[in-house]
Amino acid sequence: MIGAAQALPSELRRVQVAFFALGPRRDDEEEAWRRSRSQLEQALAKRPRAGARRVGLFGGVDPTGRRRTARRDLRDWTEISTWTRKVLAAARKIDALGPPAPR
Repeated sequence: MIGAAQALPSELRRVQVAFFALGPRRDDEEEAWRRSRSQLEQALAKRPRAGARRVGLFGGVDPTGRRRTARRDLRDWTEISTWTRKVLAAARKIDALGPPAPR
C-alpha cells in the first residue's frame, strides 16, 4: 500500500487513509513488536503526504509452503476485526461531515 500512496499523492490527500501492517510472526515478545512498529513508522515517514489517519499493526503468519514444520500465526482476528470496525465507523462519520479540508 505504501507504493500506492506514493503513486497517487494528490488523490490520497483528498481522502481519509488507514494503513495496516503485519508484524512479527515468530516471536511474540515486546522487542519483536517494537522492531515491527519501528519499521512501520519508518515506512510511513517516507510518505508523509499519504496522511494516514489510522495505523494498525497486527501479528503476522508464516508463508505457506516454506516450512516443513507447523506454521506460526500471531494474527489476532478479534483485534483485526475491532480495528477494522473502528476505521469503518470513523469513515462513516467523516462521510456525514462532508469531504475533508485540503491539506
